Amino acid sequence: MQTPLQITFRHMEHSDALDARIREEVDKLETLYDRITRCHVTVDLPHNHQRHGKHFTVRVEVSIPNDTIVIARDPADDPTAEDPYAAVSEAFDLARRQLQTRVDRMRGDVKRHAQG
Repeated sequence: MQTPLQITFRHMEHSDALDARIREEVDKLETLYDRITRCHVTVDLPHNHQRHGKHFTVRVEVSIPNDTIVIARDPADDPTAEDPYAAVSEAFDLARRQLQTRVDRMRGDVKRHAQG
């Protein structure tokens, strides 16, 4: 991994296994684009007594030259948000799609609509 990575766990204990999963996901991002300058991932277990069960919020912030991609997964009514690994995977899936779109645009691979 070349990307400077910061992982923050809020309202929960640090998890070595979840930390390792996040690092694997960042490695996958680097295969799409090797010029990522920074990545900050926050996994939060907010104290919300109105919900049943634990719902994890995951925020992924990926900085690339001249741009930043921010994914913030809101756990409202999402059953996968009760599993921190699933919540992390889903957030990184969204980050990969957005990064791929940005990379395609930079390379000129995106189709342009004809002006009419």
